[in-house]
Amino acid sequence: MKKSIILTLLLCLGMSLNFSFSTQLNAQEAKPDISTDPVPTPSSETTTLGEIGINEEDLKNVAKSIFNVSNAMSEKYSISDGLTLTMYILRYLSEIGEYELAHKDMMKLVRAFEKLSEERVEPEVEAVLQQIEKITFGRLNGRIHVTFNAIDKQRGMVIPINEVEEDESSSVKEIIEVVAEDGMSLTFDDIDTEEEKVWARNFAKRPVKILGIFKKIAESLYQVHPKIKDNLDEYLELEEVPAPALKIEMDNIYVKVDTSTVFKKIDFKFNEALALPGIKENGEPVPSFILGAKAKLLKLKISVDQ
Repeated sequence: MKKSIILTLLLCLGMSLNFSFSTQLNAQEAKPDISTDPVPTPSSETTTLGEIGINEEDLKNVAKSIFNVSNAMSEKYSISDGLTLTMYILRYLSEIGEYELAHKDMMKLVRAFEKLSEERVEPEVEAVLQQIEKITFGRLNGRIHVTFNAIDKQRGMVIPINEVEEDESSSVKEIIEVVAEDGMSLTFDDIDTEEEKVWARNFAKRPVKILGIFKKIAESLYQVHPKIKDNLDEYLELEEVPAPALKIEMDNIYVKVDTSTVFKKIDFKFNEALALPGIKENGEPVPSFILGAKAKLLKLKISVDQ
């Protein structure tokens, strides 16, 4: 994804939100027919839930942070860095205030992106977008928070994976799908205190532990790239980074995995993640996104782009 396109995408979102909010505040004007996309119910309009807007200085800092994170993306670990960038965009969009971005306006943004980039989004991405009813930005108990609502309340938002493991020694046979339930949420905390840095080190570097006969399984469930562990301490002490490392708490999202263990098929519920934009080793990129998940007695830690 081109960096200039990312910034233009954010600008389009701001224009889209401003248009929607102005229309509602002046509620006498007719609603323009701007999309032929299916309009989900009950929420088909972007709405404000509280105060909207940030001062010019904060807006500059937000734009600079997103630009810096996008500038740190690499081709080598594009999926990992893409997830990291997505998390920062969601995190910073919540700085604007409390509002709900409806499906219709979200798709306007996507179509604007396609027009600017002269490319259609991939069918897999389109399929996921069409499952989102609305995204709610704001804060929960003072913490930056984003909630996704699904059009299909029962099934949620489903991302097919169908990735079969070729290594016969692996306890994982197939990653089937990721399911984000209706109401899936993300809560963000910048890692900028010593206590938060301790959490980041423990999360990334501490192996998964399971008592007894499951020791071998535990070893296969800790899949954090060694270069992250080797460079994390130095990274967390850097004065100049694209943006502070980000802790993400996750609710109502899981991955279905078929295993060769006694548990057979397992739903690993994602509960936390760590984003490390711009982490490197000797100037070369390192995977920037780590996921943590739980299932029954098992815990999973894995860096994306393994």
